[in-house]
Amino acid sequence: MLPDKRTHQATKKMLLRQPLRDGAREVNIVPGLHSTLISVPKLADSDYITVFGKTKATIYDATTTNVEATESPVLTAHRCKETGLWKLPLENNQPTDNINAIFDLPSTCKTLL
Repeated sequence: MLPDKRTHQATKKMLLRQPLRDGAREVNIVPGLHSTLISVPKLADSDYITVFGKTKATIYDATTTNVEATESPVLTAHRCKETGLWKLPLENNQPTDNINAIFDLPSTCKTLL
């Protein structure tokens, strides 16, 4: 899906000329799309680290690079196993556990009577 919500079908696959591992080099060719879009999930799956800044994205080889920060992260997004995308919670205080079942239990006062 394109940013303006239109969709186009890819017609073939090609390999980028950049010095990346094969999994990260594969791209889909979409007629009418004139901007190059790179797949960050493909880069991550091929052991690359992508750091986004205000004016550029920098891609590092995760097998030879260790990225360190002087402060804790402002936000953390975990990767979804089904979609391969990273999900950022909408609120800071979202619980990490899920409720799987709810029971209506009688109070202890009623049980003792």
